[in-house]
Amino acid sequence: MPKEMNMIRQKVTQYCVPMPNEVASISSLAKALSEEQIGVAGLMAERYSDISLVTFLTEKETKPVRRILESAGFKVFERPAILLDLPNHPGEIAGIAKCLADEDINIESLYGTTNAAGNAKLVLAVDQMDKAQSALGKYAEKARVAA
Repeated sequence: MPKEMNMIRQKVTQYCVPMPNEVASISSLAKALSEEQIGVAGLMAERYSDISLVTFLTEKETKPVRRILESAGFKVFERPAILLDLPNHPGEIAGIAKCLADEDINIESLYGTTNAAGNAKLVLAVDQMDKAQSALGKYAEKARVAA
């Protein structure tokens, strides 16, 4: 666990949209979001054979994202997730994963990014959201006390 830890946790909604792996598929999804003025806070797209999976978070939950995309012809899956804003230190993901594993919490999805300022953003979808929030709070507090 790092000596210096200031982890901010936020509950968010993660959307996953499967689509054909074809030219302009992602463009059509982006257009549907743009036309409704829905900002994207995080995005990951992956290809599996002839299928692409686009997973994203929206900036604000002010519009019915799922309904908007389904009416535009997309199949949409959604689930709660945790957005973590934390220092980018070696071993941080290992510490978070162990913290959750020790509480018998399964990580179902994990992705993130870092910036030059030394911060990291991680998106976690887990099988026990409330228990994970509590465990991560204890993890962050333990790190602050150790500093």
